[in-house]
Amino acid sequence: MAPRIAGSKVVIGVSGSDKPTRGQFVAVDAQTGHLAWRFYTVPGDPAKPYESEALRQAAKTWGGDFYKNGGGGAIWDGFAYDPDANLVYVGTGNAEPWTQKFRGAQGLDNLYTCTIPCSRPDHRSAQMALPNSSE
Repeated sequence: MAPRIAGSKVVIGVSGSDKPTRGQFVAVDAQTGHLAWRFYTVPGDPAKPYESEALRQAAKTWGGDFYKNGGGGAIWDGFAYDPDANLVYVGTGNAEPWTQKFRGAQGLDNLYTCTIPCSRPDHRSAQMALPNSSE
């Protein structure tokens, strides 16, 4: 997606879910160019540690070897920043591969694909609102 400014951060996401892609969006400090945080929209290889509690929760909604094809969840160009709430909203695409039976995820939701996740751009790390969370 095209980069956008949110407070003191530049936020950009990875598109291209028609190819093996692991969706993610990042915040980069607008003054220094340093990576502030990265949030993957799809869990990675379950044999490795989860990058966040949100991905630990999301992993319960995936199955099979989805991660071998990236998982999808690309960030589309839908983006909004609410400066009053200090929240960045991004839209995510389909899980990959598109056909559910090939993901090994029969009847599972595949969090955080086909949704609108949000995060606070000025946190030191991406923090997503979790189900039943007060965030």
